[in-house]
Amino acid sequence: MGKIVREQFTYLGHIHQLAFSKEDIDMLQIAEAIDRFGYLGNKMAHIMPTFFVLDYQKRTYTTITKSCEQMTGFPAEQHIEDGIPFLLDIYQKEDFGIYNTHIYANNAEILQSTPQSQHQELVFSYNFRITNKQKKVVKVYQRNAYITSKETGLPLYSVGFVTDITPIKSDTVMQHTVERHTITGSGVQVQPLLHRFYYPNEEDQVLSKREKEILCLMAEGFNSKELAVRLHVSEHTIINHRKNMLKKTNTKNIAELVAFAIRSKII
Repeated sequence: MGKIVREQFTYLGHIHQLAFSKEDIDMLQIAEAIDRFGYLGNKMAHIMPTFFVLDYQKRTYTTITKSCEQMTGFPAEQHIEDGIPFLLDIYQKEDFGIYNTHIYANNAEILQSTPQSQHQELVFSYNFRITNKQKKVVKVYQRNAYITSKETGLPLYSVGFVTDITPIKSDTVMQHTVERHTITGSGVQVQPLLHRFYYPNEEDQVLSKREKEILCLMAEGFNSKELAVRLHVSEHTIINHRKNMLKKTNTKNIAELVAFAIRSKII
């Protein structure tokens, strides 16, 4: 499978390319997914997540359950009729910018580095915001898998669920995860492959003055307990600052954080 040039690969670019694709897909996979999940989404629309199958080649939903109206205010028929252009109309601009250039490219890179026979084991999750019919912002969480091209390894269909998380999501930070779910004799083994944070509001990603102060001292070799004594705060406070800095910079540990801060001239 061909490699992705990350700087050039976007969701919209991929969708545009697929408009000229004639690749066939085994529709039995789609039918099985609809039979398995579509029934509940239509019969229990008031409490069930929205189940969908999105055809990238035709830029439309093969199916979307009636529960979508609970989130968007628009009936399932309109989503099916208007497809991806309608989705882009209600998608928050800042959130889609991140999905288009970062999240989708990361997903594609993982797909292309994974044998196609294992694509069905990959689960992609992220949250974003939409604007509903009443012009209110709704925060949603999506988990999906892809049916991919045999030629490129890239998505032809997205199959998944979306649920409203507005009551429990107070910030605008977008979390993106990719996991491998492998069925074993003892159940399902979940292997995290990626976990990143994105900030639609850039000011949320900037380290605070206090965080920079703590980071400078960490770079000098102070541990959490020593920092707490020096700054006259609890060790718990220092640990929380450390977690926030790792989250904002998408780094895994203090060594990576310090290296990132030096490279980015934060300290």
